Amino acid sequence: MSHLNEGDETLDEMSRVLVMDLKTHTIETSVKELCTASVTELSDPESESETATSPELLGSKTVLVPTGIEEVQSTVIRDNFKAAQSQWIDEPITKKWRNPHHFIHKALGKIDQLRAEWSSRPIAPFQLTNDTIWLDTGRTLAQSGLPWHNNQINMPDELDTSWPFHFKSFERAVIQAKGSRVGDANASGYVCNSHEGHLFCLRAIQQELRKKCPNSPPLLVFDKFSYDVIESAEIFFGLETCHLDLSKGLEYITKTLEVATGGQSRPIIFAATLATINGCCDNLGLIQQLSLKQDILLHLDMSRNFDYITTMTEETRRKMGILSFELRNKSHNLPIQSQNGIILASTIVAGSSDHPSAATAALKPRTLGGKHARIAYTRASDSTLAGSRDALAPLWLALHEARFGERGFCEMYEHCSRMRSAVAQSLEYAKCLVIKPPYSLDLIVQRCPIQYEEQLLRLGGRSLGMKEVLITVHAGITQEDIATICQGPSNEMMTMSRDSSTDKDFTLLYPIEQSVKEELTAIVQSWKVATRSAAGYPFHMGSYSALGPVIGHFLDVNIPLSWIRSRATEIIDARMASFGISLPQMRHDFRGAFTNGSTMGNRIGIHAALKQSPGAFVYFSAESHYSVIKTLRDCDRLTNRWSQEEVPRFHQIPCGAKGSILVNLLVQQAVLDKQICLRKGLEYSLILFANMGTTFVGARDDIVEIQRELRNVGIGISYIHVDGALDLGFGRGSLSLGPPGTTGCDGQPAVQGITLSHHKALGNMVSGEVIAYSPDSDLVSVSHGVDPRVVFETWIYSQVYREEELAVMFDYCLDNATRLEHRLRELGYATKRNADSIITVFERPPAWLIEEFSLRPEGNWVHFITMPHISPETVEFFLERLAGVERSCALAIHYVAPCIDSILGMIKGEVRSTLELCKGDDSDAEKVSRCVKTGLRSAMTFAAVDDGNELQVVFTAESLRDMVIRIGPVLIKPSHRTKAQAIVELAKQFWGFVTRHINAKIENTALTYTVYQFGEMD
Repeated sequence: MSHLNEGDETLDEMSRVLVMDLKTHTIETSVKELCTASVTELSDPESESETATSPELLGSKTVLVPTGIEEVQSTVIRDNFKAAQSQWIDEPITKKWRNPHHFIHKALGKIDQLRAEWSSRPIAPFQLTNDTIWLDTGRTLAQSGLPWHNNQINMPDELDTSWPFHFKSFERAVIQAKGSRVGDANASGYVCNSHEGHLFCLRAIQQELRKKCPNSPPLLVFDKFSYDVIESAEIFFGLETCHLDLSKGLEYITKTLEVATGGQSRPIIFAATLATINGCCDNLGLIQQLSLKQDILLHLDMSRNFDYITTMTEETRRKMGILSFELRNKSHNLPIQSQNGIILASTIVAGSSDHPSAATAALKPRTLGGKHARIAYTRASDSTLAGSRDALAPLWLALHEARFGERGFCEMYEHCSRMRSAVAQSLEYAKCLVIKPPYSLDLIVQRCPIQYEEQLLRLGGRSLGMKEVLITVHAGITQEDIATICQGPSNEMMTMSRDSSTDKDFTLLYPIEQSVKEELTAIVQSWKVATRSAAGYPFHMGSYSALGPVIGHFLDVNIPLSWIRSRATEIIDARMASFGISLPQMRHDFRGAFTNGSTMGNRIGIHAALKQSPGAFVYFSAESHYSVIKTLRDCDRLTNRWSQEEVPRFHQIPCGAKGSILVNLLVQQAVLDKQICLRKGLEYSLILFANMGTTFVGARDDIVEIQRELRNVGIGISYIHVDGALDLGFGRGSLSLGPPGTTGCDGQPAVQGITLSHHKALGNMVSGEVIAYSPDSDLVSVSHGVDPRVVFETWIYSQVYREEELAVMFDYCLDNATRLEHRLRELGYATKRNADSIITVFERPPAWLIEEFSLRPEGNWVHFITMPHISPETVEFFLERLAGVERSCALAIHYVAPCIDSILGMIKGEVRSTLELCKGDDSDAEKVSRCVKTGLRSAMTFAAVDDGNELQVVFTAESLRDMVIRIGPVLIKPSHRTKAQAIVELAKQFWGFVTRHINAKIENTALTYTVYQFGEMD
């Protein structure tokens, strides 16, 4: 994770950088001018002249992006890029990068200049975001070979052995360590940015109160807590909120709450903070008093100070009047403070670094919260807020925790406390009034002489107004830094003499253990091998093989906020232009934001739509990404949970055989909803969530047909949001953005919002973008917390991939998908594939092949996605492995077929297709389907049929991921019951042949070779 380096920016301002409010943004260069400034194509398309400028590819537009720095001679980036060629995964584009005259090498020269410039910048010692130890940990990540493509999808304890590209063991360790320090070693939660962490925790409390108080909607109450988080919770979860000014006392608070609740008894979620970026904290004593009268569950923001507070010695705690905290799923009608004085928090966001990209741990008791639906595609419950997550953040926080532990944190923060006292002493010596917030290492300097105020600002302090300056003491502060605080214009020291021997370098005192470094290196090395055959997810896992070493050199570098702001604006501008929003007056009504993935992009897009049509019904297909139904179910206003008469305002519409929404059923449901609204005297409006390439089958919804059929019954579409997470990343599709009811330049309906992912088509870190029609409000409140590295990596990828190259790369993927589909059919496998899709769906192969190739199953099907890192050789290798199983099974059938004929009479043949056995109206198949379901889904159940296609015998078995076949019962037709013993003997021989020839092991259970007649398995 790269970091920002601007001393005059707050953390809130830093997070807002990643959201473009184009209503106030002035476009000084027209898109036409930008396009005419694009790179000059040479006769050799793979080379770059001295006068040509490498382009920035953003969507389908090519624009120039200045670096804004002076030429600095450095070749570190280019040298590492070349040195890493041994690990490259070639595809049509990356293999061209081996040409030393390719334009990428000039782009890398720019990146070399950036690194040299940023690395040489001095870091202001008292800057809020200065944390040299956090950056030092990032250096270890790069040395281990990171970044490499990864995804920390789902919760830390939800594992899928076919997807090894994560650091969940590290994440579980850090959750346990931090949970233990607040009394819950079995805590649940995950690592994410603080904004997402707060929302995850607030949602967990909301879900808990749904169970405990089913008839009372909760009230979200706050004082100094981040308003951006509160607003997000209000939008995402449909929570009613109330701001209390705790400084006005208990009587005022009680009256305010009485008005907010209408005098009714309602449970309260109190969101409190122990350290804001302004040096403030909430009055926990007053909240405790309030909990004696009100039902309160407490959420605590300890994102800046958790490690400081929870590793403090008891002596220091008593001396400073610091409370102790416990994570507990307490009853909502009990006070928040136990009899021994411990504050009981229902949820906590735990962290210790002020970096805008620093990770935090969202903690909750394992028993708190609701149950989440299990997603077949991810083989886990959908309980995180964002779905996919970049794995570097959890690893980073885990290494930070492992590096110090409770003892190390205690020593480091005791040192910081002493240094803070020394800083305060120096300031007081200079006649400044200094306030020491109790729960943080901040200092608020008041009534500061002008010359010292200016010096504090130069050293990284932040003006709070009214001649107040906030400075933060970090572990890297030295006596020399303290001495410079009160250095006057005459360069004379005004502080007392300091002893530099008291300085400590905690990066040397607490190094990351060599064994941990070796473990990380080994993990990344294993990923490099496994990546080649990972074909179940829509992720381009190869681009990091070449660009990872480039990006890794920025994991310990502060990126200037001004640079991030400029690049983010240009990227969003160009993205909008690529969808037809090119003129300033058009951009006035649209907003764009970076996200941490398409799940959050869909969440933002849906709520942007609802902002424009608050009472609308939302329609989406059954093949839509699982984030859609999660978003809708999370919001109490959409589910109408607190209404006695209303029903949810959303509908999941069935799909056809190839995954597109069934338009006739959508129209039927819309007509029904409109009629209900008319009977109630309510206005009806419709929001369409459409797909451009569904996750499992790559289907596209036909927006033109949907609009036409709805108009035929007198219904218009108020807002269209399109999820094109994968396809739009390749620059595919002919979508145009525009206000509701308008048409694009191609005559098709304009859409109002789009979601796309960065980590899918191009393969950079888990992230994405969302653009939405939102003329009256921006997207700031629902898109905070995005890592600045998202913008940095998006910019790098724009420098090295051209628009026409994306088309070449997609065609390469398409050719591989066609090759796969044709060969699967030759092998007798049922397949499904949409036109121009790189996703091939086919019936389940044995489980060990699903494991080996990281395939994604759903019901009786799996899909294989020929992303750019999947070569033709990998496709052929998979097909050969599949054919090998088929040949082994065919040989076993050949051995036993004559015996079956002699025992049962004339047998037409065997049924190998699991789908063939299940489908149709065959009554026998229906009767045995419950028994053989598991075997069918693992592609290892065989059946014999007679000339009339009637089932005679079924040998059931289940394939396991570790090359094991679990033998099940033998099913026979009642007329063969006298031959049961002979049939069982044949079954044993059959499975013996199969396991011998495919080198698998046999596992027996209590049902193994048990004989059942058709109809007995009820």
